[in-house]
This record gives sequence, structure tokens and C-alpha cells, in this order.
Amino acid sequence: MGTFLDAQLFGIKNQTRLTIFAPVDQAMDAYAKNVSDYSSIFRKHVVPGLFPRQDLEGFNDGTSLPTFSGGFMINLTKSGDVLVLNSVPVIFPEMYQSDWLIIHGLNQLLMPPLKEEELVGESFSELDGAEDKPDVLDFDDYVYGAP
Repeated sequence: MGTFLDAQLFGIKNQTRLTIFAPVDQAMDAYAKNVSDYSSIFRKHVVPGLFPRQDLEGFNDGTSLPTFSGGFMINLTKSGDVLVLNSVPVIFPEMYQSDWLIIHGLNQLLMPPLKEEELVGESFSELDGAEDKPDVLDFDDYVYGAP
């Protein structure tokens, strides 16, 4: 496993803290057709920074986390007491935790988040003149040592 992680995150500083959102094996089987698919899928489920459940739940709904897959974002929301990432509930929070790694369990793969227009048809913020923008965490801050 260490070799696999090392190969997937080649070039990232050794002191980087990571959070992995790990889908169940059965979810991987449906999408991974060859070895190179695993790398692409893996990078979409890893974010720079150490985010225990409490921290994730403290973010505003709609906060986006950058992943190691260029341009792929994870959108955080809550449904009651359940943390939801790109419409996928976290079913096993903090299934593993160390001083540099946290793994949260998911029951399926993370797909690109739906745009607000796709969810509601039209944006309500346009009607009231609001220009709310979701929070987006800065990738460089977590990779290179800020927060």
C-alpha cells in the first residue's frame, strides 16, 4: 500500500498531510477497467490537508475542496447529521487516522459535483441579486504548509 500511495502522489512533499475519501471495493470494480484508471480515480478522492470529521462538518455548505486530480473538486454539504460529498454520504468517518493521514469511508465513487443549475433548474441567487459564491479552499495552502 505504501508503494501504491507513493506512486500516486509522486512529487508531493513528504510532509504533506492528506485526507482520503475511500469508496468501497465494489464501487471501484464498476469503473476501473485497467491499472491506469485506478490512479485517476484515486487522485479524485485525495485532498491535501488533514480533515477530521469535526473540521469537515464545520465548513459552510457548498465549500469545495481541491483534489490531487487537476480541476476535480469535492463539494461539501450536510443532510441532517450526515456529511455529503458530491452527493455521496460519508458512511464511515475517520475509519483510519494518524498524524499525517485520515481516511473516511464512502459507499460509492465521487463524481463531479452537479452545478446548481442542474439541481434546481435556475439559480435563485439571480432573482434576489445575491452574488453568493461557494467557499473554495486553496490547494497551495494545504500542500505547501499554510493552515
